[in-house]
Amino acid sequence: MPEAGTYRGEEARGWLRGWVATFEGMTIEATEIFDAGDKVLLGTTARGRPAGSAASVEERWWMVSTFRGREVVRVEMFPKRAQALEAAGLRE
Repeated sequence: MPEAGTYRGEEARGWLRGWVATFEGMTIEATEIFDAGDKVLLGTTARGRPAGSAASVEERWWMVSTFRGREVVRVEMFPKRAQALEAAGLRE
């Protein structure tokens, strides 16, 4: 993931918008959802074409969102399912 790191608030939203803008015809599909109390693990498949390219790409990512009440207070992205499960406090 280009420029991966820790971002907060508007900086995080800007990073995500910028990343999505580098693709044409991008779709993100939820493939798995796990409830882990105050955390939710979401498996995704992202598809699209890098801007200016005819080649399509497909990537799997896992996100762990932490909630405080109804508010998302943290989102972590992982390239491997096992990493996300561990971050969510879940096991295979």
